[in-house]
Amino acid sequence: EDLNAERGRLEVEEEQEHVVEALFNAVTQGQVRLETPDDGRLSTLETQLKTFNPHLVFLSGHGRFHQPLAHENKQPYGTFLLENEQGFSEEITDQALAKVFVGSAVQCVVLSACESGKAASDALNNGLARRLIEQQITHVVGMRESILDRAGILFAHAFCEAIGDKERVDVAIQRARKAIQRPLSDETADATGIETGDTTWRDQRNPVSAELSLGQWSLPTLFSREASSPLIDWQFSPQALSGEFTRSHLDGVSLPAKFRGRRKELRHFSAGLIQGKIKQLLITGPGGQGKTALAGKLALEMRQAGIEVIAWNAKEGEHFSQFIFDLQLKLNPENTKNFDRVQAEFTDTKTQIKYLLQFLLHQYQNRLLIFLDNLESLQTIQSLALNDKDAQCFIDVAKELEPTGLSLLLTSRWEIPDWPKAHHWQLEPMSYGDFLQLCLLQDHLNSLADRRHRLRRVYQVLNGNGRGLEFFAAAVKKMKTSEEDQFLNALADAEAEVQTDMALEKLLSQYSETELQLLSRMQWFEEPVPIEGVLQIADKLPRPQEIVAALTARSLLEVSHHPHWFAKEYHAADLVTRAVNKKLDSSPNLMHGKLAAEYQGYLYHNERKTLHHAQLVFRALQQAHQQEEARLFALDNIVGPLSRGGHYQLLLKDWLPEIRETRDQKTLGRALNQTGLQYLHLGEYNEALNYFEQSLTITQEIGDRSTEGATLSNMSAIFQARGDYDKALGYLEQSLTITQEIGDRLTEGATLNNMSTIAHARGDYDKALRYLEQS
Repeated sequence: EDLNAERGRLEVEEEQEHVVEALFNAVTQGQVRLETPDDGRLSTLETQLKTFNPHLVFLSGHGRFHQPLAHENKQPYGTFLLENEQGFSEEITDQALAKVFVGSAVQCVVLSACESGKAASDALNNGLARRLIEQQITHVVGMRESILDRAGILFAHAFCEAIGDKERVDVAIQRARKAIQRPLSDETADATGIETGDTTWRDQRNPVSAELSLGQWSLPTLFSREASSPLIDWQFSPQALSGEFTRSHLDGVSLPAKFRGRRKELRHFSAGLIQGKIKQLLITGPGGQGKTALAGKLALEMRQAGIEVIAWNAKEGEHFSQFIFDLQLKLNPENTKNFDRVQAEFTDTKTQIKYLLQFLLHQYQNRLLIFLDNLESLQTIQSLALNDKDAQCFIDVAKELEPTGLSLLLTSRWEIPDWPKAHHWQLEPMSYGDFLQLCLLQDHLNSLADRRHRLRRVYQVLNGNGRGLEFFAAAVKKMKTSEEDQFLNALADAEAEVQTDMALEKLLSQYSETELQLLSRMQWFEEPVPIEGVLQIADKLPRPQEIVAALTARSLLEVSHHPHWFAKEYHAADLVTRAVNKKLDSSPNLMHGKLAAEYQGYLYHNERKTLHHAQLVFRALQQAHQQEEARLFALDNIVGPLSRGGHYQLLLKDWLPEIRETRDQKTLGRALNQTGLQYLHLGEYNEALNYFEQSLTITQEIGDRSTEGATLSNMSAIFQARGDYDKALGYLEQSLTITQEIGDRLTEGATLNNMSTIAHARGDYDKALRYLEQS
């Protein structure tokens, strides 16, 4: 970041583009594995050498040879410029760089840097290249003098292409020298394997630089312990890239398994967010350009730096109040109690959100990032304003709390009104190099490999849209060249926002109605589910597992891995299910919604008995129009944990009023009892007694002895708190009689314990002891 923008910044992204392009075939054929880290830190290089264990390392950057003056009494040495943790320049000496390679299996290091092959004439063991060759590395390539960007890029492309063709290093360097020697034209492009395009344009833009670079063919120099020694033994079975890349999740936000590219944006924002210099950031851009992937990568880096990250993905039809509820569940017991008091005293949303965020900030030592993804789902197209008042209020409050340590990271297709311009980043189309890297991560790699020489055209037509590429690659897999050309022309004429939809529509046209039916049914699952869940909703469809395999192979079903449950899980993106519904011209069948809810309930009761999954079951039942079942499930599995967690106001405001809308008298009696219990916890005895009496009337009418006994016990607690022990004991004795009649030993024991407490309060210790012994 501290380099001169004009003279210091190298064309790293363009050089990477040419390297990926040169090695594309070798990578797709499983002959070569390529890793391009997101930063240029020494620690990253050390990690890559240990974990990736490469045969060849390509270091591109600034190099310099230092020749001290005679009176300084110092030895000559070379340096290579890397990044420090903050993204600023850090000069690494030749000795320090060579030390990193000790014990590695690296066979060749290419230093695409000025003066990296230079040494003092009277001391030939100094300089970058010579220090590295001392580490028993077989081949080291360095530059004898300063080299221009253009020459370095041409060298990198031709050298890597030769390596991909399994040439020896000495042959590869000769091919790379020839690539520098001639001006770039259509004729020489064929000879070098470099397509005309961006580099030609750069030559025309700066003809003097291009002309000067032609004479630099002699600068790349090979230092070799044995020039004829091959880089590796190429006699091995190629290991083609996996045809399936599982996705990962950050609090429900779906992220790619591997992040590639966007070095400029990462360099620009990562350090600023981690150091707190950037507190608010809105990333916007068309769908498919990688907004979520970039923001997710930044969020994960902040989490790695010790900052608490809470993420939420906005979906169509989902209310922001659900996220606020999730935030409340993250409060520790002390803050839960404090926030419960706030909810009782303040009824306006803004004040409640402000206190909620302040409690969370205090809980996480003022190191908190809120990541809100896909906010276009909450925006009005005409004004772009957020149509969810809770969401707008939350963002307004979060912006006010910026000085206290709260960071806000948002993504949307569109700008948000009144958002500060200084904190807005309009995402540009990804570079061609990033696009190529994305191609290498596609499930449909073979179809793209066959079209390697057309990828630049695909990139230009799709304007670097990664999501569009995913659907395009799957759609053209079985197309003839003429059909593909027609399709590309149609995409070229379409608006950027429509291209992904067109590619998806073309892909869906290749599937049968049976396959589309399964895809449509996946919308009943809010989050990824194991294969058993998919098979559950595949009810009566033939060969469902084959359908799942076909849909997964062409990216219509996303696959992720759940690290806690060690399960492979499947999910269909909203974009896909909407397109399928449009194509089928039918509404989703409630029967399949009921099957999905049934499976979520099975998972909850048999494996994932968590409050989070209980909420999934509740919403699945609601979505399937099983309102009574949803209320009863919430009463059985959600109200209790929330009450034990101290979320009394939350229950009184958001959960119990809806449950009390039930038509089932037994459920109503229990809901009234639970409502009274929350007021009892809050010390509002009159309100609590009112609900208990209503519950008691209903339970006695319908003969629900269990709830009747629980209600009598709860009423006793009110009179005990008031010091009216006779009345309290009377209610407990009635409760005890019921529990003994119905054989509820658990509640009987608890009731006897409560009776002991009253005897103890009266000083009747003998009676208190007898009750405890019975309990």
